[in-house]
Amino acid sequence: MINLIPPQARKRVLLEYWIRAASVWMLLAGTALIMVALLNVPVWVLVHGQINAFADSYAAAESEDTQFKEFAAEIEDANEVAAALADHTDTVQLSLLLERLQTIATSEISIEVYEFSRTDGAVSTVRISGTANTRQALANLKQDIEADPLFSTAALPLSNLAKDSDIPFNIEITPAVSESAT
Repeated sequence: MINLIPPQARKRVLLEYWIRAASVWMLLAGTALIMVALLNVPVWVLVHGQINAFADSYAAAESEDTQFKEFAAEIEDANEVAAALADHTDTVQLSLLLERLQTIATSEISIEVYEFSRTDGAVSTVRISGTANTRQALANLKQDIEADPLFSTAALPLSNLAKDSDIPFNIEITPAVSESAT
């Protein structure tokens, strides 16, 4: 039948044929793309929801990670302080020395002045001054201090023993622990 059409019209018919064929194919391809897009909407919604959920948990995990890093830094600081304190475990606290000296002193001894000297953070010497009722009480105080495990030596000048009663004294004491701390 196409042979009966004049050549001019035949070109026009072929052109219309290919335009119609192309438009049908384009319509089918468009319909297929629309179907694919519509079928992908639930997947997109699901993936988008999961991304939002993971973004929230990621933000929470990131803030916890920041807190953990801060805590780790604080723990490292605390460990450094603990290590510094552990280096000084051999040192004796002033309150312990003071308490021990007060318990050693009898009612015949009146300690009026306590002087503590430190070397490298440890107590190196303790000087006590006061009044003893008798010479024997002062000698007993020196012996009791030297017998105590917290103290190594107690230096009592002989001039302190010159009087018989109401004796003013000065004793220089070396704590036993301060020697191992240095």
